[in-house]
Amino acid sequence: MSDLTVTKLPKWLDASQLEIATLKANQALSHALLLMGKDGGGQHVLAKQIAIDILCDQKHLNKACGECHSCRLNLSSTHPDLHYLDGTEGTIKVDQIRQVITKVATSPQVSHAKVVVLAQAASMNINASNAVLKALEEPPKGTFFILTADASSQLIATVRSRCLLVTLPQPTVQQVEEWFEGVELEDDVASIMWVTQQPYTLYQMAKSGRSLLYKDIPENVKQYLNGSMSADLVLSKLDSKNSADYVFAFSALLHQCIYYSTGALVPSQNDIQPALDALLMRLGIHKVMDCFTRLQSLNNKTQKTNLNLQIQLKSELIYWLS
Repeated sequence: MSDLTVTKLPKWLDASQLEIATLKANQALSHALLLMGKDGGGQHVLAKQIAIDILCDQKHLNKACGECHSCRLNLSSTHPDLHYLDGTEGTIKVDQIRQVITKVATSPQVSHAKVVVLAQAASMNINASNAVLKALEEPPKGTFFILTADASSQLIATVRSRCLLVTLPQPTVQQVEEWFEGVELEDDVASIMWVTQQPYTLYQMAKSGRSLLYKDIPENVKQYLNGSMSADLVLSKLDSKNSADYVFAFSALLHQCIYYSTGALVPSQNDIQPALDALLMRLGIHKVMDCFTRLQSLNNKTQKTNLNLQIQLKSELIYWLS
């Protein structure tokens, strides 16, 4: 993420940073923090900012000065006392944890402290979790651990209990819209906020080009339900790389349809209302809820087994009209 707005702490997390900064200023900061919030809400940005605040040479400040040697190293992402493991890229394994623990067992190289950030800590396998648990129980001197996790993720209880829990707020629609005003994107994400309102997820969708896929889904679903498009054509762009996006998109559309049926306003309503009306008219709310449950089950199965999603999704679309 190269845009300044994307790497800068967003406004909706200012209060969370201030809460932790106050603890730091009062020398009451726990050696282990768990930042809990929905994936895509900016917890990774807050984790890095807290790490920078802790490592700042001006220890009397509650926030980083931005000018000292440590801050300059962090600005160039070269600080030797900051260790970052990213669970969003795959499973965090025990060997990775052991390597980091070995590094922080010694004195800091530059700063007065050492920081370990475990992004998406729920991605740790059981052996890695146990290794972290041991480190949290007997933390190396001057070492801080910052873990991030989705609010619904299954981080093991013993690790969670060793951390100070910081629950992060959800950004409002207005905050998300204002945030995007400062981000350089060729694609407008306003029409796909029905998929998610998590700004960093939307940003990644737009940067990767996946937002175009989501924009087509509501219109294609409407045409399919009206009989002017086949299931095969709806899924014509489906492949092994974007199959999870299709499951996510269909689930999100049905989820918004359930809310819409209650009379509530839904995100991007003008863009998806024809599809929602078609779903309710052709399926009815009870069938919509049933189809949503089936897609959730399919999503859970795909995380455990190698299913042919093209066949599975076509079967689901056929079921809609059965």
